[in-house]
Amino acid sequence: MAFQALYAWDIQRQSGCQADDLSAFLSFSWNTEEKLASFGSEITDFARLVVTGVVENCAEIDATIKNTLQNWDFSRLNAADRAVLRFGVYLLLYQRDITPALVIEEAIKISMEFSGDDSYKFVNGVLDAVRVSCR
Repeated sequence: MAFQALYAWDIQRQSGCQADDLSAFLSFSWNTEEKLASFGSEITDFARLVVTGVVENCAEIDATIKNTLQNWDFSRLNAADRAVLRFGVYLLLYQRDITPALVIEEAIKISMEFSGDDSYKFVNGVLDAVRVSCR
């Protein structure tokens, strides 16, 4: 849910639309009521924490990503890769009680489902570099 909200937030920002009001993204309106209920409040609250945390710290998160990119320009990242990297970097930098291996594993799974064929390798490399530099 957090990844999907961050993806939508980024797409809206990239299109020049105002994306300051997070309520639309934090409602997870693309899910049915039944699906949201099946996740439970703990999961939806955590997803909201992640989305809010990424948005509030986006400049630092993006700078961290940019510092780890080798021979690649941040502006060339597709929206799915930006969203999953922001998600992962936020967790690595600000949610240190979560095991880095778990963060990277989840980011890889999301990347495999929502991004290009080899994006998961790229995501793994970037997040592992961030893990090494911040731990």
